[in-house]
Amino acid sequence: PYLPVRYYEIWNEPNIEFLEPPIGKARDEMYFELLKAAYEEIKKIDPSLKVVAMNTAGGATKTGSALTPKATFLKLGYMGFFRFIEGVHNLGGYKYYDILAVHPYTQPLPPEVGGLVEGIKLLKKEMKRRGIDKPIWFTEVGFSLEYPRCPLCITQDQQADYTLRLLGLAARYGIQQVQIMYVEDIIYGPDGTSRQFGFYYNHQFRPVALATQLMINIIPEPQLLEVISDGNSQYNFYYAYKFKGRDNSEVIMAWTIGPPFKTTLDIGASQVTLYKRDGRNKTLNLKEGKLNITITSSPI
Repeated sequence: PYLPVRYYEIWNEPNIEFLEPPIGKARDEMYFELLKAAYEEIKKIDPSLKVVAMNTAGGATKTGSALTPKATFLKLGYMGFFRFIEGVHNLGGYKYYDILAVHPYTQPLPPEVGGLVEGIKLLKKEMKRRGIDKPIWFTEVGFSLEYPRCPLCITQDQQADYTLRLLGLAARYGIQQVQIMYVEDIIYGPDGTSRQFGFYYNHQFRPVALATQLMINIIPEPQLLEVISDGNSQYNFYYAYKFKGRDNSEVIMAWTIGPPFKTTLDIGASQVTLYKRDGRNKTLNLKEGKLNITITSSPI
């Protein structure tokens, strides 16, 4: 089928090594010039084409090194994601894109602990300050089983659970698109450094692939209907949201980052289908529309 390119991402992770500015220019200044020129040329071709800007390394608040929000590092002028975005905006760059994108990796921390929500709130506050309201995308994000200097970061089960929880939080805060990395593991350089993000390994799908497929199947285009718990309740670190699901269904997604606990969810229906992240499900008949359930770190 005819599938023309409609979205143009202007550079990948320009706040770190993939864009090296000339002597005498900072990264945000160089990127502003690049973004403005690209935007103007693309819009000349077709004003309906969309420009995706920033695509920064980092987008959460509690990760290390160059990914912290406001850090500046001497090595090639690396910049923290928020300092970089703010710098481009200070030059007027907020006029020259349609979508703001970041890469909010938090590994080996789960998304709630790694400051995913705080990062989103920073971006929204910055846009409000500039008088703009543009969609936010995660053009790269994921959780690796293995990473340089972290040979056993997380388990496959944690990888799947963290990804589900990230997708749930992204849906709760209105992130328009999330691109989970990658299809296969990637190997870097002659030393064979491995980054094990892959959905597919050794001729089979990892749990993270099945978890992502489940979210696509039951909540293809999330719309938040209700915040049941936003991480704080009588049970600390309990998250529960109601979304509009496929075919006008209602989907409650719940998990905790604290100890497992039992609770009662008021479903308001006589029947409910419980989904596990491996794609298995079962239908239950409810009394008075109430579901007694154990909430764990693996979302239901």
